[in-house]
Amino acid sequence: MNKIMKTQFPPSTFPTMSLGAPANLIAASSNNNETTPPPPPADPSSVVAAIRSCSSHESSVRRPAEEQLQQWENAYSGRMLHATGYLTSLISIIERSDSVDENTNCRLLAAILLKNGIPKAFGVPLSEEEANSTNEERSLRQERAHVRNRLPALLFQEENVTCALHLQLALSNIALFDFPKEWPTLLEDLVSTAGATSGQSLVVRVRAIKTLRLCIQSIRHRKIIVPKGPAKRGANNNNPMLNMRNLGNLIGKAVHERKEVHARACSIFGALAEGIVNHAQTAIAGDGSGGGSCVVGSSEAHSAWRAESLLAVGYTKCMTELIPMIEIENTLADPRTPAVRRLMESLAQICEATRSYPTLLVPPALANIPSVVQEYTMKMDKTYRAALVCCISSIRTLPQLFAPQVSRILPAVVDPILTSDTSVLQSMPVKRLIYMTGLVRTVLTCAMYDETRNDSLMAGKKNAVLSMLMAGGSSRSSGNADGDGSAKDDPGVIEARTTVTALLAEGTIERLVEALVGKFLRLHSEELQEWEDDPEGRYETDLAEKMPLTEADGVSPRHCGGALLSTLMSRETDRVARSLLELTQRVYQQLPPEDANGMLSREACCECFM
Repeated sequence: MNKIMKTQFPPSTFPTMSLGAPANLIAASSNNNETTPPPPPADPSSVVAAIRSCSSHESSVRRPAEEQLQQWENAYSGRMLHATGYLTSLISIIERSDSVDENTNCRLLAAILLKNGIPKAFGVPLSEEEANSTNEERSLRQERAHVRNRLPALLFQEENVTCALHLQLALSNIALFDFPKEWPTLLEDLVSTAGATSGQSLVVRVRAIKTLRLCIQSIRHRKIIVPKGPAKRGANNNNPMLNMRNLGNLIGKAVHERKEVHARACSIFGALAEGIVNHAQTAIAGDGSGGGSCVVGSSEAHSAWRAESLLAVGYTKCMTELIPMIEIENTLADPRTPAVRRLMESLAQICEATRSYPTLLVPPALANIPSVVQEYTMKMDKTYRAALVCCISSIRTLPQLFAPQVSRILPAVVDPILTSDTSVLQSMPVKRLIYMTGLVRTVLTCAMYDETRNDSLMAGKKNAVLSMLMAGGSSRSSGNADGDGSAKDDPGVIEARTTVTALLAEGTIERLVEALVGKFLRLHSEELQEWEDDPEGRYETDLAEKMPLTEADGVSPRHCGGALLSTLMSRETDRVARSLLELTQRVYQQLPPEDANGMLSREACCECFM
């Protein structure tokens, strides 16, 4: 018992290195307290010289320039007065319109640096009252205002597509910090530019709607930061547990601020909904006359129709980003409910009008344009995909309001999976298959459309713990479970449940399982050729495609079909398992083992069990 126990470890196989003398922590801490020397003034000539030096092949020239640019960018967070003017200098460089290649490269790099520098400059907290601001804060306010004023004009005047993309990203970075307090009309200004039928070119309108989508994305994913209060003398402010008693106030403030941001962003809902309907109708009808200003069938009308198609997709993608910010807790009392229901109906109509693939009837307005069939099919496919993704977002966020459209959307999406030939499905774009199976999965996993779920699961999304913290212990659940628009009595929800039940009825679910195994999981000729040419590469690609990195849990028809099969298995475990076993038994009994078709079918059956 008194014997000392010793643990023997095997010798290390890792290379060893000398750590040297112990670090002088006291000296290090004292060095951190020293004031960092300020960078030189960021005037336009100095910034241009540094940018040009960054393109040098000599490291002795390039590295100091890169360090100088990084120092200017980081100086904003250090509140150094010398740093103010860096973004202004970048704006002045971008404003140059010289066509020389060297100047074009400088402008492009300046746009990239502007995009990267905005979070540093706009993320610095300033005093709420300008009267209490320091000279540094006033200079920074002026520089921010200058960037906000000049950036939209630079974006819409830019001819270089790559430079314009970075300016779009720069504008979305500003939206992350300055909307709605410092720039309350940002979204309305972009919607107005995109919807201007006179005075704006089609290129500018398309660029505006794409920028709007980036800005809404940025706003939707912003994190609310609650600033720390002033430190009290003698208080231990380093202990986070001491602030737990104020957790309810902090959460309430964050939730209130988020609601304000979402409500301000949703002010463009009506303009987006109107744009979706108008541009989609024009694109589907092939009308590129521009309200009569272009001759039907001319090159100008063709270009106008292309722009209308891009605008239809752009408006729909913007709505996809905006829908999660629409918070409707009482569907009967909220005045926005009728408008949202009309939008859902319009999305269903767009899906019905564009769902045919690959044979689409080209409208007469485009019949005289050569090689227009393939282009029209591609444009309508993108419109269909954008509408499907918007429907998926609606089901996840507003399932009760979308419920009346389930009986129209779900059969239209499932029918091609059941009836289309394998070659037709394989000719479809992969994203189309991913979104089709993704919509079916979203409907099947929605608790409101499942008649076997408990009604309590259909309550609103409000977290009960957050409700107690903000309401002093009142954990009243919100939304549609308290008689204010009860989902269980909603005719649309009842119809949606009936549609889902019909999909899972005996005979239909067995056909769907067989279609997924035979048309999605079965390897096609291109995949077989990849296995033949590069088996190791194909194996690594197969593993990468299985990784659940996207909303659809797969980036190929094989894996998105497998994801839908897994959803069916979790919903109807016994019936799907029985169908798979029966299908596997038929394959092994009826198809000869040496036949290539039989081998592929058996491999597909084995894949569904893995």
